Amino acid sequence: SRLKSISRFKSEINFAEYQSIVDSLALKPKRIELNHEEALVLNFLSEHPLISASALSQKTGLSIPTVQKLLKTLRSKANIWPSLLVDLNKLNIRCFLVFLKIVPRVVNELINIIWLFPYCGRIYKIFGETNVLCYFQIPSKNEDFIHEYLTMLKRMDLIEKEFIFKVEDFYYNFNPRFYNTSINDWDIPWDEWGLWFKEYLLTKGWLH
Repeated sequence: SRLKSISRFKSEINFAEYQSIVDSLALKPKRIELNHEEALVLNFLSEHPLISASALSQKTGLSIPTVQKLLKTLRSKANIWPSLLVDLNKLNIRCFLVFLKIVPRVVNELINIIWLFPYCGRIYKIFGETNVLCYFQIPSKNEDFIHEYLTMLKRMDLIEKEFIFKVEDFYYNFNPRFYNTSINDWDIPWDEWGLWFKEYLLTKGWLH
């Protein structure tokens, strides 16, 4: 059934790439079960994260003690907590996602070197056309650092490919619209969405 779903797309994938897709699906977040009331409260929180328990009670029709109990349950079950999001662009800090194809013989060594940079906030090993994903936060006055450093690494034959994406907007909001309470699971077409996204990035996605 997965191969039939995949065949609707023109993306050509070999067995190794398909195996990576299967492995990725196996690494989905741990399944949690939400009842109707928990999903209802979570849905309101996703739109109004600072809403009070009393206001939430009025919106949902549940009693205040019930809402307070549900909030406590959701903190442990759905791992939610209050947070503050800062638009770093307004602080003259530019964010970049950098995909690298590092030559195999120096992957671990170069990852450790890049991680030493104060600009590097996160770094991951990945599978596919590239093997490393880096997240950088760089003061605008030093924005050329990424291009200069990657140019140097290419001259030293340490990386084969690089893709740089400048982060313009932030998308950290949690949206429960794909959670299906009737089956107590996330109802997302993982295979189809992932393949569409890959095809989009390999064709016109890089323009944006």
